[in-house]
Amino acid sequence: MKWWIKVSAFKALSLAPGGFRLYRWFQENLTGSLVPTHDRVAQKIEVGLRYHNYLQSAQADSLLVAGRHVDIGSGWHPTIPLLYYCLGCNSQVLTDVVPVMTPETAWQTAATLPKWPGRPVALT
Repeated sequence: MKWWIKVSAFKALSLAPGGFRLYRWFQENLTGSLVPTHDRVAQKIEVGLRYHNYLQSAQADSLLVAGRHVDIGSGWHPTIPLLYYCLGCNSQVLTDVVPVMTPETAWQTAATLPKWPGRPVALT
């Protein structure tokens, strides 16, 4: 399936009454994308570490620890916020147009993070 067809279908679904519940059902039961697999978590950790490495190269990584991290579009899994927590960031704001994260997906992501090989810091 071409990606734009999938995007268009889910966009139409989001506009329908009760579409969010149906969208979530599709994600849970058909695409399986709500499961924080090793590969999904590792990919997001790579993105988060790329940003952290940029801050380090600019000698600004202390901003992550001393400042507040704002995650716009947090999505289903809080992988990057958990990573930044592991790196010392204690103040974070997670936002999303439609809040889709649940306590269950957050805990599943947290449980997957320590299994990621080569992680910089373990969850405490």
